[in-house]
Amino acid sequence: MKREILALLRDPVLGGPLEFVGGINFFTDPARAMQEMMRIAKPGTKVVVVDETERKVRSTYERVPFVRRWFRDRGALVGIPIHAVPKMAEDVRVQELDGGNLYGLTFRKPLGADGQTPGRRDLSF
Repeated sequence: MKREILALLRDPVLGGPLEFVGGINFFTDPARAMQEMMRIAKPGTKVVVVDETERKVRSTYERVPFVRRWFRDRGALVGIPIHAVPKMAEDVRVQELDGGNLYGLTFRKPLGADGQTPGRRDLSF
């Protein structure tokens, strides 16, 4: 995420849901981005992250002439960044969307938001 945007959001002000669509797969630090999403969300807010799967990258982006150069030598495969969800998150869920071209990763900031209590994780598709 861009520092300039994050600088505008110093205090927890966002109720729900807080939605982030696209791009997190290519962040250098997706865990930091999700931690920031959790920080700016009010307690109880649902965070929704939607992004492309490896299937979408291979079937579309690697074939489109004006964008394929960005994906050709990307190194790692696109994966669902479940490891980046803050440990305190509750109600963590992952689901396949658009016939496997996208994924939805959702979690909720705890009402207590003490930063210590691990939440429930449902990783089944």
